[in-house]
Amino acid sequence: MFEKLELEEKPVRSIVEHETQIAKALFPKVGPYLELLAGAYSLSGKVFEEAYPEINPPLSKQVCTKLLLRLNNDLRAILMLAEVGYDVQANALAASVYECAFTIGTIFNSRELAEQWLDHDDPRASFRNAYDLAHAALSNYGVHADWPDAFYKIYRQLCWGKHLNPISEQQGGMERTGNVVDYIPGPRDDELTERGISYCCVFTVLFALIGMEMFVRVHVREEHDHKRVHTFALFSY
Repeated sequence: MFEKLELEEKPVRSIVEHETQIAKALFPKVGPYLELLAGAYSLSGKVFEEAYPEINPPLSKQVCTKLLLRLNNDLRAILMLAEVGYDVQANALAASVYECAFTIGTIFNSRELAEQWLDHDDPRASFRNAYDLAHAALSNYGVHADWPDAFYKIYRQLCWGKHLNPISEQQGGMERTGNVVDYIPGPRDDELTERGISYCCVFTVLFALIGMEMFVRVHVREEHDHKRVHTFALFSY
């Protein structure tokens, strides 16, 4: 049996106006994280500039370019969600950045794997599972053996929102005073939202940089090699 609750009637409000107010309230708290994310988005565009034009690029580059385009669009979409306070949705999309970046790193310069990606026709399954993608990509990169486990743990947390895990769904969206319940659609500007946006931005940028550097290593002309972003040198600790 459902508990008998009273629903408090609220005046109709414009969601766009509400999002604008939330964005203004959040920016002083998460502005540097949003700027970091915007920088990664700009950098992905520069990677395209350095990679092309090229006549008859190898198949691995063609596939990785498709994936880099997806990564670029995801970065823009996450930025749009995060800056107006949709932290759960932004984190759910950040999980796709993980998959995209590590698929680039897995295919790398392999024609065989590029063909396997193109031939994959099962709508019920991904090209590779999320853990195997991280393990293969980071093996190609050459990092400590424990890093795939650490990154996969982050990926699983990002997926909370995508899979409607109660841990994420119970945070916000409803206010209760006694028996009066108010369900509040749209974003919030509370501490949980701030933390969610900060978490999303940091790891979205980290995964995006991994994918971009893996692309640059094998798909950018040698004369531009000095412009590489050495991701793990920047993020090592």
